[in-house]
Amino acid sequence: MSESHVFPGDGIAIIEEFENGDNTFDDGHMVRSSVIGMTE
Repeated sequence: MSESHVFPGDGIAIIEEFENGDNTFDDGHMVRSSVIGMTE
């Protein structure tokens, strides 16, 4: 995964590919950002 800017609510990945971690949440289908920042 390359780094990119994200805003709260932006989709980062589908839950079948990645687990949610710090500053993210799982909406049942997608891992989404809960803060403004950059993905790692």
